[in-house]
Amino acid sequence: MNSVITQLEHITPEWLTNTLRQSEALTAGRVESVEVSRKGGAIVPLQLRYSADADGLKPDQMVFKFSRLIEGRFYRDMASEMGNVASLLKCYDVQYDVETGRSHQLFADISPTHFDPPELLPAQGIYAEQVADTLADIHAHWWEHPRLKTDIGAVVEDAPGRLLREAQTHFAAFVDYLGDRLPTHRRTLYERVLAAMPLPAWYERIRSGKQITLTHGDAHWWNFMYPHNPATDPAYVIDWEAWHINIGITDLAYTIGAECFPAYRQQHEQHLIHRYHQRLLERDVQDYSWEQCWLDYRMAAVYHVLWPISWHKHLSPNIWWTTLECSLSTFEDLDCAELI
Repeated sequence: MNSVITQLEHITPEWLTNTLRQSEALTAGRVESVEVSRKGGAIVPLQLRYSADADGLKPDQMVFKFSRLIEGRFYRDMASEMGNVASLLKCYDVQYDVETGRSHQLFADISPTHFDPPELLPAQGIYAEQVADTLADIHAHWWEHPRLKTDIGAVVEDAPGRLLREAQTHFAAFVDYLGDRLPTHRRTLYERVLAAMPLPAWYERIRSGKQITLTHGDAHWWNFMYPHNPATDPAYVIDWEAWHINIGITDLAYTIGAECFPAYRQQHEQHLIHRYHQRLLERDVQDYSWEQCWLDYRMAAVYHVLWPISWHKHLSPNIWWTTLECSLSTFEDLDCAELI
């Protein structure tokens, strides 16, 4: 079956046998049985058992994911040529359907070697550095890549444009909802930002294709899996359902500036951005100065204050209230008002 799986009942030993043979993870024998988690949700843990004559990698624990078209396109059309980036999960099968907008992926379960971070807490020390390294490696691979103007550009969404349109549409309702929980000076700040958007320098960069790349689009701390042994294993970035073309450091500005309270951000911000920039240079990114990188980070911080406006229509305040405070604090601390 080379079509998108939409029901758990279709994850059978026969399907897994054929799939693992096609990916060369099973070179002999077959999958005799599979235990499928029935907890619901998009992520489905699988426990596989093989015949006695089975050979190959034979992963006994796997993860099946129901997802959207955009993530399927990433794993089939983008990740397949990113063999030099160690921070991507190995995908044993990916299918997508343009008409229905559905996709699925099949991964090895990395929970024996990696862990999910605690909710609401940013990464510590070496793990934060791994996040910066991971994003730099991905961005360097796609830096000014010819495909950004051809097949990728033809299918990918204008995510910055969509964010701005949603913020403009929902701003009045956002202000009404918050009432006096949004101080007057911050409402005024938002009005200035919306009046100045899109930033001309940002728009021109994306239009010209200069110093742009493929970005994750949702690179918060909890979309990474962290290794128990960071000395030998990379962090993995997951959930590619928002990838798009943008200025690369937008991802790191989201991780740090939109998801960290001031004390943590001020302690780690400069170190992580310098590390990210140096990693780009080590990966042969040319003509990208530290001054431009820092300016890009500040411009990205302008865009990220818009997320709470967009999110308040469909997400709990438990998610966007923190982002509101973090992103506005970053905007204020970095004097981003001078950019608008």
